[in-house]
Amino acid sequence: MKIDVIVSSIIPGGGITNFVAQLCKALSCMHSLRLIVTHEEVRKEQVVWFNIFLSRGLIDISKSYKFWRYIQLINIWRKDTPDCIINNYNAVGQYVLPLLSKKVRNLHIVHGITSDFKRVATINKAYTSHWVVPSRKTAELIMTGNRSVKSECITLIPHGVEEVTKDTIPVHRLYNKLVLIYVGVLEEHKGVDILPDVVKELERRNISYQFNIIGEGSLRERISRNLASEIADGKVRLYGTIKHKEVLKMFTQSDILVYPTRIDSFGLVIVESMMAGCVPIVGRIAGVTDQIIDNTHDGFLVSVKAEDIIQKIYSLSQDTSLLKRMSEQARYNASAHYSLTVMIEAYNKLLTKLL
Repeated sequence: MKIDVIVSSIIPGGGITNFVAQLCKALSCMHSLRLIVTHEEVRKEQVVWFNIFLSRGLIDISKSYKFWRYIQLINIWRKDTPDCIINNYNAVGQYVLPLLSKKVRNLHIVHGITSDFKRVATINKAYTSHWVVPSRKTAELIMTGNRSVKSECITLIPHGVEEVTKDTIPVHRLYNKLVLIYVGVLEEHKGVDILPDVVKELERRNISYQFNIIGEGSLRERISRNLASEIADGKVRLYGTIKHKEVLKMFTQSDILVYPTRIDSFGLVIVESMMAGCVPIVGRIAGVTDQIIDNTHDGFLVSVKAEDIIQKIYSLSQDTSLLKRMSEQARYNASAHYSLTVMIEAYNKLLTKLL
């Protein structure tokens, strides 16, 4: 099967880029792939990496003037017509659909829950064969106000992550210390504004801990200022942005993911942490985080309040058998439902159905 994957940009470390890379790598085993990038020039090293898996190569039309991108894309698809287009939040690809052969199937992956993800996903919706969503909330977003979009044209396929082997002894068993981790942007919609309150309560309750905060954002300075003494003592570490493989390594060395998110389209960081054996304490978002976590079994769903988060951390700190049991259950759940293998099997099944 000839498949064209289209994306606006390839940004190292970007969420959609990481997804597209894993998707191309996996689908290349069974299909003839080509990647088309429309808006930002692809770095040479990225071209080399992707071409390992792309039997039909990578085409970068980002240097073309805006209008000519549409013309160029139409010519590309008329000259070498794919059986299926997999669109990743790319408006150019959606706009030219009416000018392509009706035999071409367009599969649009909806990566987010903002209004712009919905806007792009529903451009020329009559020419889109199917939508893939990572969560129930994303499906609701697409269907709201779009009567022509039927539920049978939407398939829920959660994003998958690589399986991780946790081959290190949890730090709290070595040093009687809980290792906490947060990964994400340091913005209010991720709930990081309450992290200083969480840390202060850890101190008040004399819980032995190490809290690693990974990410950048507008609240970094405030967090740094409010936790100056804890940072000076080495109990809290602000890492900024680090390589993805380093994040995965830190997950294997952590006990608890503290992720008080208020807005999320899926929560890939939750699954990645669970795959490494972290017990997630996560903000409850209907149709998103409650889809991943089985509350009290493999993690905790909480309101975004410091006292609720502390209560869960404290219960785990006082019962290492509970921590171990939930850690094992988290790994099992992530491996059974959110591995790359599971995700790719679902995509192959859907592609076979469409064609």
